Amino acid sequence: MIDIRTKARKFGYDLHRFGLTLPKLAARIQVDDRLPRVLSVSVPKSGTHLIQRVLLLHRQMYRPLVPTLGPRNQSKWLTHEQVLVKMKPGQVISCHFEYSEELHKLLLKYNVQATFLYRDPRAVLVSALHYIQEQPALSAHDYLMSLPNERERLIALIKGVDEKGVYNMNRHFEKFIGWIGADQVFTARFEDLVGGRGGGSDQLQFETIEGLFRQLGLYVSGEQIERICEASFGGGTPTFRQGLIRGWEQYFDAELKQLFSEHHGELMSRLGYADSSAS
Repeated sequence: MIDIRTKARKFGYDLHRFGLTLPKLAARIQVDDRLPRVLSVSVPKSGTHLIQRVLLLHRQMYRPLVPTLGPRNQSKWLTHEQVLVKMKPGQVISCHFEYSEELHKLLLKYNVQATFLYRDPRAVLVSALHYIQEQPALSAHDYLMSLPNERERLIALIKGVDEKGVYNMNRHFEKFIGWIGADQVFTARFEDLVGGRGGGSDQLQFETIEGLFRQLGLYVSGEQIERICEASFGGGTPTFRQGLIRGWEQYFDAELKQLFSEHHGELMSRLGYADSSAS
């Protein structure tokens, strides 16, 4: 059961991120056309809440009352172009939009900045496992829960079982990998953004956030960046669990590391992560 303090913290965070606190409302009333419009793209289960939290800790940036958009719900809202056209200065829209040249051209056409966040695929896989186990409506849920234990479920996720709705990790990431290095897109890894409390580096977190705001054309002092670093890690969203960069290790024995390497070693190399059979 969620305690009152947790509920209050989540409520306060929701007011802040949707621009409903007094300072944010004041910034929204006095619209500054120089503020960027930001499409915050992430691979699912890669820390969507983290990059969103960092962006929205800037006093002038806010999220409109639109859910995180992705293949499952985007058609209920708007086309890619309609999403971008309707964005106002200072707005951040979170999404899991897969990369395409057409979408990238639209970003450039409408001068919308983008951020792209990805994460160690091993951590994504473990996060996906927990999410699927808790979501009976997902196509892979029944099949994974029919397996005897979490280890067998991890093996199924590593291998991918298309006929059971269990996605293939390589194809999953391949849909997003085009964002890396694309013009007008700031790319970051979860591990670089999470900071010391998540098992990362405070210095690298500071430098990553500093680079993020610099690319967006937003001036942020060193003191402000330090406050953002301090406030960025933690809950406030229903999908936040631990946020640790090597938490996946408690689920992977040597055999699973080797299996993962056999199936996804090339992907790991392309993303700049160590070979899973050796780390």
